[in-house]
Amino acid sequence: MLKAFILVTIIALCVSKKVYDGYKVYDIKVKNQNELKLLENFETNEVEKRELDFLSLHNNVNDVARVVVKPSEQKFVENFFKQNKLDYKVSSNNIQHAIDKEYEEYRILSQSKSDEVTFDRYYRYEEIEKFLDKLEGSNSNVKVENIGKSFEGRNLKTVTITKGDGKSRNSVFIDGGIHAREWIAPAMSLYLIDQLMDSRSNFSKLLDQMDFVIQPVVNPDGYDYTFRFFRLWRKTRSYQRLLSCRGVDANRNYDFEWSSAGASDNGCADTYHGAKPFSENETLASRDVIEKIKDKCKFFLTFHSYGNYLIYPNGYTKDLPENWEDQDEVAKAGADAIEQATGTKYTYGSVSNTLYIASGSSTDYAYGSAKIPIAICMELPGGGFFGFDLPASEIEKTVKESIIGVQAMVETVARKYPN
Repeated sequence: MLKAFILVTIIALCVSKKVYDGYKVYDIKVKNQNELKLLENFETNEVEKRELDFLSLHNNVNDVARVVVKPSEQKFVENFFKQNKLDYKVSSNNIQHAIDKEYEEYRILSQSKSDEVTFDRYYRYEEIEKFLDKLEGSNSNVKVENIGKSFEGRNLKTVTITKGDGKSRNSVFIDGGIHAREWIAPAMSLYLIDQLMDSRSNFSKLLDQMDFVIQPVVNPDGYDYTFRFFRLWRKTRSYQRLLSCRGVDANRNYDFEWSSAGASDNGCADTYHGAKPFSENETLASRDVIEKIKDKCKFFLTFHSYGNYLIYPNGYTKDLPENWEDQDEVAKAGADAIEQATGTKYTYGSVSNTLYIASGSSTDYAYGSAKIPIAICMELPGGGFFGFDLPASEIEKTVKESIIGVQAMVETVARKYPN
């Protein structure tokens, strides 16, 4: 039995190292609206059956779309580009080289153990969980809660930080790591916790105005899977007997305009919305927290990557929310603060008009169902080769830059919705 287990483990590790061998990355410069529409239709019709992975595809002319293509589909994809006279280039002939480099960097950096979280490397979920468990005993203003179990049995945790009783004041709900491959999102959540706990930081002064409820990693199973086997994995790791593929896009699984435009009913698709709303343990636990605090919660903020965007509802339709001017004011405050302090520019606007149509998202649910007045997704900067592989050496710069925008947004919300 032990020999069989060892053999399976060795096979799994070998497969993991070769999962992207020969995969190419194509960059396509979108020159006009016709090409934009052409690529949107291509994504809709071909992504699922050909297992393509669009790392970026946005609504704007002059954007660069980036797609990962496995070896067996490269001839088809290149013929499509040529036939339609699209301006493209192969930016990588083998994406596995970039992934191997990132894994090796992680292996080296993770050898330096510390009791404190630092922002010069990424952390596995088990390390994050240990850090969170230590927090509660260190400060009477901190409460760490287990809010449920993931599909694979990991604890789902939130951290509440307050100067009050945690119930009577207005609050902010923040999460990260809903998409597994976006490693910088949990790092950003941890940095906020670190700064809230540091009485010397400007950010901690926000506790005089609002309570913070933070869930650093919504999707720990998927997040851990990207460290061990499949770097570009996006979904949860749930399994359904009748499906050949695993996982659900947790950010298409919330019960607001679920399964409409911008989500897939194909269980193998990266944007698969699940068999029903809140089919996932992870989104169900998140929902329960949101429902518990929604009456006093004035700001929902979720971290994603990548792309320098501050985007708000609606995602499911191009129609703007009723309070779009308020949402826009908060997003603009964040974008302006970051640009003024660092020169880095963020684009802001509604999800559907700035990026793409997406239904069943957490931001749409927070605003449309839970009635939290301001709900924003912060798409953090990309880096490395394929965008999601922001080098560890850039984590500290990224989180320090991004917290400037978060602080400006929280201050704007606190001013608009006083206790």
